[in-house]
Amino acid sequence: MKIQFLSQPTPNLTWTNDPDVCPACGRKSWNVPQNITLVSHVKEIYWPRIKSLTDQYRGFRFCPHLGCPLVYYHPKIHFVATVNDLKTRVSYKVTEPPIPVCYCVGVLAETIREEIVVKQCCDSLEDIKKYTGARTGKWCHITNPSGRCCGPMVDRVIKAALAERVAEPLKREALRLAQSIPDNDASPTARTVSDDCCSIDSPTSD
Repeated sequence: MKIQFLSQPTPNLTWTNDPDVCPACGRKSWNVPQNITLVSHVKEIYWPRIKSLTDQYRGFRFCPHLGCPLVYYHPKIHFVATVNDLKTRVSYKVTEPPIPVCYCVGVLAETIREEIVVKQCCDSLEDIKKYTGARTGKWCHITNPSGRCCGPMVDRVIKAALAERVAEPLKREALRLAQSIPDNDASPTARTVSDDCCSIDSPTSD
């Protein structure tokens, strides 16, 4: 079957009998609950094409794995859409800011981190909801490229930020202790004294 690309062909695709397996990375994908998700996130230039496909077919898949170029695919018609075909920045596909987390309210991963690590005013999901509005939206099937709730991604960002907040004081204390250690006397006249545990007794004659 001929592969249907939205833009440039994607090399090294392997289609299997398992619709859950992404043909690009071979890892498990997610079902896209509603076709309107695709229409909402592909570039406008592809709207006629994607509208034609979503009018005919259901069962599109979303690949959430970092490093994989595919975002959407359909196992039966061999349709694929890559990150370059989308107008929306996909949180699962990026590691550099800005990293969108809650698409309904417009909350970035950096915003959540600032509340927890920098301001230190939040340490729970309820706090994050209160201070940022994350996970309070109702339109995930339209606003989120995955078509799903942002909950798992928000939880992941909160967990990472809390771990960073705990680790930061330890890093500062370790640096302080390291800086307090006096430098060794490196002058030419310095006498090096071996520790007792490392000294070797000189042989004695009978």
